[in-house]
Amino acid sequence: MKAASPPWSTCRWCGSCAYSFARWTLWLLLSALLALQLYVVVARQFPVPAFLLRAIESRLAVSQLTVHFRHAVFDPSGRLLAEDVSLESLAYAEPLFTARALYVRLDPWVLLAGHFEPREICVAHASVFVPAMLSPTGRTEAFVSDCDVTAYFTPRQRVIKLAQFNCRLENLVVTARGALHLPEIASPAAPGMLPLAEFIAQNYPQFSRQLAHLDDELASFDEPQLHIELTPSDAGGALVTAVLNARAFHRETPWPMRATELRATAKMPLLGQAAAPASLDLSATEFFLPTRANTQSVDLQVQGLVWPDRLHFIPRTVDFSAATFGGWSVQGTNLLVHLTPGPLPGVQAEIAGIIAGTPVSLHGQADLKAQNARAGFDVAFGPALLAQISARMHSHLSGLLTFTPPIAFHGNAEFADGWHLADLSTHFEAQHLTVKGVPVDAVRGWADLRGHDLNVTDVILHQHDNFALGSYSMNTATLDYRFLLHGRLRPLEIANWFHPEWAGFWKDFSFPTIPPEGDADAQGTWGPANHSDVFVFADAASPVVHGVPFDRVRAILHIVDGNYYDAREVLLGRGARTARGRFTRLIDPVKDTWSRMEFDATSNLDLTEGARIFGQAGEDFITPFNFAQPPTVHATGVLDSPAAPGGEHKLVQLVVASSGRFKLYGFPLNDVSFDATLRDDDIDLPRIEASFSEGTLKGLAFLTGPDATRRMRFDFHLANASLGHTITTVDEFLAEQNNQPPDPPTKFIQRAADIRFDLAAAAEGRYHDPLSFTGRGTTALTGTELGQIHLLGLLSQLVTFTSLRFTDAQAKDFTIEKNKLSFPEVNVTGANSAIKAKGDYWLDKKTLEFNAKVYPFGESRFLPSQLLDKVLTPVSMLAEVKLTGTLDQPKWALVYGPTNFFRKLTQSKSSPPAEKPAPPGTEEEDFSPYLNP
Repeated sequence: MKAASPPWSTCRWCGSCAYSFARWTLWLLLSALLALQLYVVVARQFPVPAFLLRAIESRLAVSQLTVHFRHAVFDPSGRLLAEDVSLESLAYAEPLFTARALYVRLDPWVLLAGHFEPREICVAHASVFVPAMLSPTGRTEAFVSDCDVTAYFTPRQRVIKLAQFNCRLENLVVTARGALHLPEIASPAAPGMLPLAEFIAQNYPQFSRQLAHLDDELASFDEPQLHIELTPSDAGGALVTAVLNARAFHRETPWPMRATELRATAKMPLLGQAAAPASLDLSATEFFLPTRANTQSVDLQVQGLVWPDRLHFIPRTVDFSAATFGGWSVQGTNLLVHLTPGPLPGVQAEIAGIIAGTPVSLHGQADLKAQNARAGFDVAFGPALLAQISARMHSHLSGLLTFTPPIAFHGNAEFADGWHLADLSTHFEAQHLTVKGVPVDAVRGWADLRGHDLNVTDVILHQHDNFALGSYSMNTATLDYRFLLHGRLRPLEIANWFHPEWAGFWKDFSFPTIPPEGDADAQGTWGPANHSDVFVFADAASPVVHGVPFDRVRAILHIVDGNYYDAREVLLGRGARTARGRFTRLIDPVKDTWSRMEFDATSNLDLTEGARIFGQAGEDFITPFNFAQPPTVHATGVLDSPAAPGGEHKLVQLVVASSGRFKLYGFPLNDVSFDATLRDDDIDLPRIEASFSEGTLKGLAFLTGPDATRRMRFDFHLANASLGHTITTVDEFLAEQNNQPPDPPTKFIQRAADIRFDLAAAAEGRYHDPLSFTGRGTTALTGTELGQIHLLGLLSQLVTFTSLRFTDAQAKDFTIEKNKLSFPEVNVTGANSAIKAKGDYWLDKKTLEFNAKVYPFGESRFLPSQLLDKVLTPVSMLAEVKLTGTLDQPKWALVYGPTNFFRKLTQSKSSPPAEKPAPPGTEEEDFSPYLNP
């Protein structure tokens, strides 16, 4: 057998030696490790190794941070516990963070490789400080205190899990939980930087400033609590859901405000430079501004974009709701507000709610910086809302406008810079309302307010069977207004829209069938000035004026301030008869009655009914006149009432023409036409033409004084009148004036019916006492019946052989002496004969006292008759007759008969005894027994 070669042996020996060395070395290492483990088991903790401290310090130094602690122990399993820890920055002299205890759990294997990667951190009783240079007070302040934190780290995933977090920020209690994903550092400041330390170093100044400004804000909350939920996010580190609860919120600027049971929920990313969605949900049981507004069950939702690195937020939508709200004397419920800002300062809004039980909807856009807006609205305007607005404006709108169904408004509004209303345009529609005391069934139209100019157009109004179209304009600064109306309206049913005198003027007008068709143009000024100027055109069918029915009335009126009425044209029609004219009427507002009336009218209406148009003044005016057939009258005049400055006066001029019977103060005439001027109690008739007693009357008259003592002066010429008819007419007039029945017709009156006479007389006396007149006149009678009047009794029958055919009689220059007619010369002539007489006729007793001489052939042209007249003349002297008695039963006696002859012989030649003077008395007592029956 061959022996092994030396090289191989050498190698084998060397290998055996190496194996033995490695085995023993392993055993030594295992023994040392066992001993170490036994030490760890026995000791459990020991001072922090120097290499570990150097690793922590080096990592923090990269972020310019340093850590100090009073005592620290390290667990070989990688757990580190430090007491009285403080974290400082090289940029500030004060500590940024302090904690009573800090627990850190490290990965020991990673630590053995020289890397510091904490897996768990617990902080007890920590505080966060704002350095003096970042604090608004200039002092270092602890804004975060009593902080306890438990966090878990996953370094490779850059995730921090927050298992516990609670602290206090001033009076705010904060709790948090969740996870945070730390973003990648795009350009790390130095290798080996701790992510958390880097985050703190980069964001601490900004966080400090924000924390410093939270002091004033947090003071406004009572017992606030904030809970934060963190949801990891690769882009934003974490999605923060923060819920703030507070018992109350109060603030005094910019104005006092208060909220109770406040809850706010905000959602936003924690980190990032890019814009990200964010939202805020705020609710409160009650939110109010003392003396301004209040709301209950409030909810505010804001959606928008946030830039976390700049803490900059832009809202995109804002939704607000309130169960009830009120302010500025306005109350409402179910308020909903949707705002869409953008681009700011612009914002679009939609608002809906119920105000005072009335639905309200608004929509539009506004510029919050320039303070201008454009909006559209839909409002159902109810009575309660009107009352609230009236209270807010301190006005009486609710007294001027009352209604039950809401008034619908649909329109647009524009506000200029500074929130000044520039333009308001709306369509409105309402039913069953009362406007300033005037009930209206329905109304609709368009209203536009531009600056101070309010224009209401296309107005359509219904009121029972009234109907009107119109417009209204007004200057809200000067309160000047104007409105136009066209349609069918009863004036009294809209009287409350005008001065009180409007109702006084129209109170005697009624329109029982259909309202008058008309137009109205009214303008003036509201307010203390209360000026108005109104033009009215009315055309009515079947109206009733002062109780007088007409077929038609048409009028054009001009009314100023309700005190001046100018009827520029008035037309009244009744059948074929009309009245046309104009008048003015002045009202005294202090005495509340009319003071002056001027008129100019032409009429052939019934005078009595036509006068009622002018009220009591018209009726009093025509009282003296009575027409059987309506006359044609042209009247002009001025009437002043007792309320006039100069007292009661009247000046009226008349031109009257009529047919048929007419009475003036009861005295009958026919076919009268006259001109008259009435001046107070005087009536001047410069022209009178009429038919009287089948004759023609012309003349003039003047009446003066009040009715009870009225006097009359006349100058009449009567031609071809019937004597019998005249006597009958005068007897009837006298009887009527004394409320007595007329005397029955006498034989004399019957025989005098065919006797015609002419009369010219002028006299003066008391109008109501025909027996008080004094004057003079002439008369002439003609007619074959004169011979049949037996004024001479039996003598008339005895001389029939002479064929006394009396056909004419004349009485020249007779005088009217109150109750007596005195005839100084009366000549009665016929074909052959004549009578010459003189004497008196007593009107009150209707008796004669005449002396007459008969000339049987005084008027004959036959020669024998003339010779016979010469022969009989002495006989005529002896046959002078004295007539007494009445016209119907005259008594006669020969003046020179036997009886009288012997009486004269025996009569004393002494002068006759003086007549006993009449007892003194008034003129009325002397004139007529009719005054004192």
